[in-house]
Amino acid sequence: MRIFPFVIVSTLMLMSVVAHAGDWPPGKKSQFMDGCLTENKSDTLKPSETAAYCKCRAEVLVSKFTTEEIDKIASRSAHGDLENRFRTATIKACSD
Repeated sequence: MRIFPFVIVSTLMLMSVVAHAGDWPPGKKSQFMDGCLTENKSDTLKPSETAAYCKCRAEVLVSKFTTEEIDKIASRSAHGDLENRFRTATIKACSD
């Protein structure tokens, strides 16, 4: 049957996504959002646009990074590869 290999591949792909996604450590989501909103405040963006951008970045965090990685990024202690992965992921997901 052709459907069986499709089910196996689909299941494995889904498991890799689920295994990678994390949860917000206590207090880190508000810390991340506050920092993002402050950092990205500008005269050229409306507050609603800044909020949408920060919300997108937060969604990228929980969908593509582990809880430990989320903690480091939200605490601003992410460096090197982790920082670059987050920057690249948010550029891809949150740029117009």
